[in-house]
Amino acid sequence: MPCESHGAHATVGAVHLTPEGVVSSYENKLGGKRYAFTRQECVVNERIIDHSQFGVVFAWTFEPDDTGTTLTFTWDGTKLMKMLDAVFYHSDKDADRAMTTFKREVEALP
Repeated sequence: MPCESHGAHATVGAVHLTPEGVVSSYENKLGGKRYAFTRQECVVNERIIDHSQFGVVFAWTFEPDDTGTTLTFTWDGTKLMKMLDAVFYHSDKDADRAMTTFKREVEALP
């Protein structure tokens, strides 16, 4: 995942799976820091909803379209988290690039 405003790439690690092989939690590493996430919901080919250790909720939705897949990303958090993002992280600038990368990788899957 490109994170241009950080000058780095985020990577996923420490993935935990249920006995059925579904992701239940994972870590995201960015700039030497680790962030913990818990999977709240996963509906195959429809949506994924994750919670961060800071109480931020991330949602990805997948919809088929004429060219492949429309991938939508939203997030919601406290006013403080939104303020910190606007001042320091600027995730809105990274979201479009990240969604393009995700779309390409998902569509390349068998």
